[in-house]
Amino acid sequence: MNKGSFKKIFDKFESLFMTNHKCISCGKERPDSNKFGLCNECLKNFVLISGTLCEKCGEMIAPENRFCDRCKVTDFGFDKNISFAIYNDVSSRIVKRLKYGKTMFLADKIAKMIASLSGKLEDFDFVSFVPLGKDRFAERGFNQAKLIAEKFAKFVDKQVISTLDRCENEKHQAGLSAKDRMKNIAGSFALKSEAKEIVSGKTILVIDDVFTTGATLSECAKVLKKAGAKSVVTLTFAKTELSKL
Repeated sequence: MNKGSFKKIFDKFESLFMTNHKCISCGKERPDSNKFGLCNECLKNFVLISGTLCEKCGEMIAPENRFCDRCKVTDFGFDKNISFAIYNDVSSRIVKRLKYGKTMFLADKIAKMIASLSGKLEDFDFVSFVPLGKDRFAERGFNQAKLIAEKFAKFVDKQVISTLDRCENEKHQAGLSAKDRMKNIAGSFALKSEAKEIVSGKTILVIDDVFTTGATLSECAKVLKKAGAKSVVTLTFAKTELSKL
């Protein structure tokens, strides 16, 4: 049996066993009937994004408002973002287990959760994703945004198209303010040469795991719109609350 075949068998076993018996966030035993594959404690602290949302970034806001304070003064490149859950201890562990623990079946779990939001999305032509820098890809061996996008696309019966490249090795955004993140990420993405005709006049859904300040997704959207995209909608599993930035 070659290495590729063994990995497929292991991934299938992991998906069947782990998703039925272990919490996808903390890894502890959980009731099989629990929603989202979480144990009781993690389920209690898993916060879904709901209620009145900012029409631009998807932040939870007061019912009398249309936009959050940040979006009133920030020129984001995307037309609208939708996120599934608040980025907190529970959701962050799920993301980190996928990214750093290489727990691949979590891409399917995340994709299934965000696919439940598809009814809130305007009609889009195809799915794309945020590309990973060469160094980061070499470290992980995969791009978690691409994995989630591929799983999501199957749930909504859409095609996944790789539209963007990183222009250089990925810049670190951790620790930077929202304003500095915007400056730091500028110029980091370029349209793939073969994607120019594909994106022209299209509505594109771009997927990533986490919306922090929106800088990365905004820059991706700006590149796609410059290439002729009609509109760019973004979708993420988790979103950092504005008050935590």
